[in-house]
Amino acid sequence: MISIEDTGVGIPLHAQDRVFTPFMQADSSTSRNYGGTGIGLSISKCLAELMGGQISFTSRPSIGSTFTFSAVVKRASEDTSSDSERSLCEALPTAFRGMKAILVDGKPVRSAVTRYHLNRLGITVQVVNNMSMGIQAFGQNGATESREKPSMLFIQNDVWRPETDIQVLNRLHTLRMNGQVHELPKLILLVTSEADKDKYGSTFNAVMCKPIRASTIASCLQQLLQVEIPVRKENQNRPSFLRSLLVGKNILVVDDNKVNLRVAHAALKKYGAKVHCVESGKDAISPASTATLL
Repeated sequence: MISIEDTGVGIPLHAQDRVFTPFMQADSSTSRNYGGTGIGLSISKCLAELMGGQISFTSRPSIGSTFTFSAVVKRASEDTSSDSERSLCEALPTAFRGMKAILVDGKPVRSAVTRYHLNRLGITVQVVNNMSMGIQAFGQNGATESREKPSMLFIQNDVWRPETDIQVLNRLHTLRMNGQVHELPKLILLVTSEADKDKYGSTFNAVMCKPIRASTIASCLQQLLQVEIPVRKENQNRPSFLRSLLVGKNILVVDDNKVNLRVAHAALKKYGAKVHCVESGKDAISPASTATLL
């Protein structure tokens, strides 16, 4: 049995009896504010039942939700486990090992997830609750070498207060002018929707949309820090493998984000797949769409 807890907006009581119904969402603003088609939980329910289990949830509006599911699985052999662990480690670059970061996030569960992904890249993370504590932690770090200083400052968007935190950021420049730091950290804002990216353009070095993964963080930091990540030998044959896997296959992509659709279409077509894209779950099960998979 596995439980997954979030600290989101929660699900209104009047909508909780229909969250597993296909194409249903909590209210009419859900899709507009957060995206989605209302089919994800319905699919999750089907998958859990196909694996001999069940899925359920508890939720409190404005506090968050906890989803729990069960499944009947077989115990994996030791060899399989070691192979999967090795491939997980080998998939990530090692260029960021030894770097330090400060994460500004007042919610323990959410900050623990972000810290986990940063730790997977070998980055040491100090978590603080607000911007003032973040700047203080950076300024009071006793390291004298720039490599020992935190080189990045991650800020959760609901912690960011533009009217006051801009002044806090100015303290960073003061620290540099006074010689207390040689180089300012890269400022990275973590947001929850693509729409938020346009609000904070010039203030931050980068804006990342959650959910984030270690690989997406690595890609962002590679550009920001100008870090060279060598191509691993075991990945050099991946394009030919993917092409042999996907060439000639009929693939239906469902996403309400047009940018995501274009990216997915280009990536899959590159490896020879026949791709059909739609923007909603209802379109996905229409006769025209299902015919493309035959």
